[in-house]
Amino acid sequence: MIRIEFDEVLKQTVVKYNKAKEDFNSDIKTCEVEDNELIERIRDYNNYIKIIEPNLNKIIFSRKVVLVEGSNDMMVYKKVIRKKVLEISSDLKFADTYLNFNNMSIIPHHGKITALILVKSCKHLGLDYFVINDFDFNYNFIDKLNYESEEDFKNSDFYKL
Repeated sequence: MIRIEFDEVLKQTVVKYNKAKEDFNSDIKTCEVEDNELIERIRDYNNYIKIIEPNLNKIIFSRKVVLVEGSNDMMVYKKVIRKKVLEISSDLKFADTYLNFNNMSIIPHHGKITALILVKSCKHLGLDYFVINDFDFNYNFIDKLNYESEEDFKNSDFYKL
């Protein structure tokens, strides 16, 4: 896999990625998840993309990737960003193309196991990435989240999980 990107400083296209790490697949293979299942090695990446989520290939062409849980999340974030850009710029075409113009992608991962693989892919390619997820806890502990300030919350053990 070769990844090219337009360099704003040099004003030309440069090769950003042209290497294969042997440990990439082995790291995925041995990455344990909560219920002690092992993620199996992905042998045919093209079929994986087609079966799981056709938007995954956008990772290769992006500088920044936002991983969200599902298609509904993706649509909401795109809509909110478009609305905010339109509010700031008053330019409909710019708002419609803002994410593409800035090489940013919002991609649904459809599950935490897939998210782990995509995070590993982003790290491997050297991309900035963000993951927006909920916790899916069985116990309602909202009443116990009483923090005096945002800084207290960020210093808590719960935040560091």
